[in-house]
Amino acid sequence: MTTDEVPGVNVVALDCDGGHDAPMESPPTPTQPPQPSPRAAPSGIHNPAVAAAPFVYLDHNASAPPCAAALSVIAEWVRGGALGNPSSRHWPGQRARASLERARDQVAAGMGVRAEDLIWTSGATEADDLGIAGAPQPAAIAWAAIEHPAIAGPCRAVRDRGAVAIMLPTRDDGRLDVERAQPLLAAAPRPLLCVVAAVHHELGTVQPLAALRAAMAPGDRMHVDAAQAAGRIALAAVCGIADSVAISGHKCGGVAGAGALWLRPGQPLRARVEGAQERGLRGGTENLLGALALGAAATEWSQRAAAHADLRPLRDALRRGVADAWPGALRQGPRDPAEETGHVLSVALPGADAQALVEALDVEGVAVSAGAACSSGSGQPSPAIAALHGEARARQTLRFSLGVGTGPDDIAAACAALSRIAARARR
Repeated sequence: MTTDEVPGVNVVALDCDGGHDAPMESPPTPTQPPQPSPRAAPSGIHNPAVAAAPFVYLDHNASAPPCAAALSVIAEWVRGGALGNPSSRHWPGQRARASLERARDQVAAGMGVRAEDLIWTSGATEADDLGIAGAPQPAAIAWAAIEHPAIAGPCRAVRDRGAVAIMLPTRDDGRLDVERAQPLLAAAPRPLLCVVAAVHHELGTVQPLAALRAAMAPGDRMHVDAAQAAGRIALAAVCGIADSVAISGHKCGGVAGAGALWLRPGQPLRARVEGAQERGLRGGTENLLGALALGAAATEWSQRAAAHADLRPLRDALRRGVADAWPGALRQGPRDPAEETGHVLSVALPGADAQALVEALDVEGVAVSAGAACSSGSGQPSPAIAALHGEARARQTLRFSLGVGTGPDDIAAACAALSRIAARARR
C-alpha cells in the first residue's frame, strides 16, 4: 500500500524513499528516549507569564516566548499609565518619544548599526515588503523557491512590475548553491536586487551571504530577512553584507506586532504606507510597547545566541528519539554543523499526514508545526520542503524548533508522545 492510499496517520510505512537523505540513525544505547517524570510539568516554557501552560513548546520558529526583560519593560510602562503618542508635542508624547528612541538605540546596538538608519515596522513581513517592494525598481530580482512567503510575495510583485525573475539554485539541504548561481547572476540585467533569508525558517540553514554578495556586481542590492537570525547569529555580520535587513520582535524575545527594517545609509526607499512617522518612510503610529519589548530583547541577543549553542545536543537527542519512535524517519537540512543553527529538526515521517500528526501531538500536549505558521494555518504543505523534495514529502514533514528554556524533559516528553501516536497508528 502506498502512502497516498493512507489517509491521516493510520499506517506507518517502514521503508524510506532513498535519495540523498538517509534514514535517521538510532543510537545503540539507550534504545528508548529518557522518560519524563510522572505528571512532571514541561520545562519548555520558563517564562513566568506562561509557566502554567500545559504544553511542551517546540515551535519557537513560529513564535518564541518573550524574554523577562521585554515583559518587565512593558509592565513598567503600563503601570505608569501608558500615556502618550510619540508624535505628540506635549510632555506625555515626548516621554513616549524618548522611550521609543531609547528602544531604537538598543535594537541598533544589537544589530551593530546606527540608530538613525532603523525604521520601526509591524514585523518582519512588513519590513520585507518595505525593503523589497519599496526599493527602486530593479531590472532583475533574484530569490530562491524555498523562501518564506514574506519574501516570495513582494519578490513576485517586483517581478510583475517588469523585473526579470531569477530563481537562485539551492542544494537539497536548503543551502544556496552560490557556484551554480554565479552565471545566472552574471547574466542578469542591471541593477539587480537579491533577496535571501539569513537563516531558513524550516531547516535552520545558515545561508552563505558573503559568498552570494561576492557573486553580485557593484551597484546590485541585497535585502536579507533576519527574522530567524536575531538572537541566534551575529546581526552585525549580516548588516555588514546586506543593504537592508528585516527583523521581527516575537522571534527573538520580543512580542508580536513589532519589527524593524535597517537600511544602509544612502540607499533610497519609497514608503509603502504614507505618513510623517519614521522619517516619512513608514506611516502610522509606532507600536510603542512592541518597540520597547524589542529593544529590551535586543540587549540580550548575545547571551541568547550563546544559550542557543546548548540546544544542539537537545536537538540531536530529539532526532534520535524521533528515529526510535518512527522507523524510516528522514532528517532534512544541513549535515555540517557550521551550516545550520542547531535548534531545528525538520523530519519527514513516511506514512504520516503531517497536519494530522500536529493535531495528534497537540492532544498529547506537544506543540510543533508542519512548516511555516502561515502555511500550516492554510492546511497546505510547506512550499519550501515541496520545492526541495516534492509535495508528497512535504505533506509528511514536521518541524520541531527549540528555544531558550527548552530542556531535556521537553525532549523526553515529545519523544514519548510521538511513540504513543506511532503505536496507535500501527495498531
